[in-house]
Amino acid sequence: PPFDIAALDPTPSDATQRALELAQQLVEPSIVNHMIRTYYFAMAINAWKGKIKIKSHLIDDNEKSDEEEEFDREAFWVACVLHDIGVSDELTPTIAEGEPVSEEITPETNFEVRGGTRAHAFVTQDLTPPFSQKRAG
Repeated sequence: PPFDIAALDPTPSDATQRALELAQQLVEPSIVNHMIRTYYFAMAINAWKGKIKIKSHLIDDNEKSDEEEEFDREAFWVACVLHDIGVSDELTPTIAEGEPVSEEITPETNFEVRGGTRAHAFVTQDLTPPFSQKRAG
């Protein structure tokens, strides 16, 4: 059934706002837009599969499934909007010309490791209060 996309919005919080600001600081707008689309696309799939309830003319706004009670929109938003920050020039180490580049997966060679490391620091150190170890996993 049709619904307003705003029904999928993340939980408004300091964490969701600051995560978006960090992404906007680190990467190009097109990448930020991609990360936001990732959130909404995944939320729409979850709504379609009945994993979360959305507000619509067909669903009572107060009705929530057991899955919805446990679904952490705030943490999911933070994960989505930070998932590609490792491509940032600011997080990419400079390798001197002529130096061999290791094939080992490290922050120097792998944008996923760089981004994951920075995102983990964001949720465990930059936020007040920080995400719990369970949420920051």
